[in-house]
Amino acid sequence: MQVACGGGGNPIVQTPVPSNHPSFSHVVLLVEENHSYSEVIGNCAMPNFKRLAAQYGLATQYSAVAHPSIPNYLMLTTGLTESFDDSFSGTIRDDNVVRGLVKTGKTWKCYAESIPAPGYVGADAGVYVRRHNSFSYLSDVQNSIA
Repeated sequence: MQVACGGGGNPIVQTPVPSNHPSFSHVVLLVEENHSYSEVIGNCAMPNFKRLAAQYGLATQYSAVAHPSIPNYLMLTTGLTESFDDSFSGTIRDDNVVRGLVKTGKTWKCYAESIPAPGYVGADAGVYVRRHNSFSYLSDVQNSIA
């Protein structure tokens, strides 16, 4: 099943996956903030990233939709830029990847660098930078006890 999200409150669209398309039990999206392709994939100190990309997949035609960082992170989870303010602290109620996954019975996890505690949806803390964790803005995450 494919899940599409975004579009300012439009319902999640679900279509059957053709039988010749692969099915995945896990999807991993790794974002390396402010690092170029060669700094990550071409870095001999990071051989596991290169191996995993070669084995599973690598998006090479992706570029930022806007600057600063926050609209790019929000685009990854909602399909919309949502805000251009790196100090944004609001709640996003638009359709999003979490809503789509939960609706189809899937589970999800977000691993955020230096997050103060599991499920933390607060402001920057220590070296944790909230704008790098777009999940923390989603009403689906903020209103979930899970």
